[in-house]
Amino acid sequence: MAKLADEPKRVQLAAMQDADALYNKLVKGSQAQASILMKVENELKSLAGDAQELQKVEQKLESMAKELGVDLDTNYESSTWVSDLNKYANEVGVISNKL
Repeated sequence: MAKLADEPKRVQLAAMQDADALYNKLVKGSQAQASILMKVENELKSLAGDAQELQKVEQKLESMAKELGVDLDTNYESSTWVSDLNKYANEVGVISNKL
């Protein structure tokens, strides 16, 4: 009879251990995802910095071309890139902070 009385306790303990294991798995997975997203955010910020450098180079080229009397038909997208990359980095940062 004592064995039958202990059975519900064993079932409850097993269920609690299963729940604990699942919780720990979710925590580890969320931490891994947050880490990945932070790396993505940093890469996007780095790319935005590179796009800003590209803008500066474009401006120098245009200035030098004007001094030489050359009309450059420029339609560079770097300013859009800077804006978009910064926006994406911020969005990814918000997501990773929520995890």
